[in-house]
Amino acid sequence: MRPISSTDTPVLSFKKESGSQKVRLTNPKIGWLHTLSDQPGAKFEFVIKDQRGGVRFERKGFGTETQKAGELINLPILPGEEMEIEVNNLQGAEKVDVFLN
Repeated sequence: MRPISSTDTPVLSFKKESGSQKVRLTNPKIGWLHTLSDQPGAKFEFVIKDQRGGVRFERKGFGTETQKAGELINLPILPGEEMEIEVNNLQGAEKVDVFLN
């Protein structure tokens, strides 16, 4: 597992309100999903959508009892494809940072 500082995409920050951000990925897959919250015990729904709005990955109740969480997702994508990242129903924290690599 590579450290969080070596992720291939910029950090995506989400506040307590539901939100989404678009990011253009250069790799042919998303391997790891890492999150870092401002409070321990954050839980939220995480969704990755493709350019056409189709859900490619969804995880409800994502998070741990610590500030850091991670999961190997191995999601194949097209290089250069723009993906929409959503964080919904953030509970137990005010902000969460998402790292994809």
